[in-house]
Amino acid sequence: MKTKQQAEKAFTVTAHTGAMNTPENSLLSMQAGLANADIVEFDVRFRSDGVPVLSHNWPLPKDAVLLE
Repeated sequence: MKTKQQAEKAFTVTAHTGAMNTPENSLLSMQAGLANADIVEFDVRFRSDGVPVLSHNWPLPKDAVLLE
């Protein structure tokens, strides 16, 4: 259900994989998206060991760096 403020707007701003000019799928991107958009959308996938990973591109490239 939309809030009154959302219903009064002509459109909704969605930050896909976070905010522009930030690294995709990063904490910085998520924080900037939450500060500047109505909705922040990320793709969540699960590794074979059950750990969630934010990634728009799946499968991950072979040169992807995973930080834990």
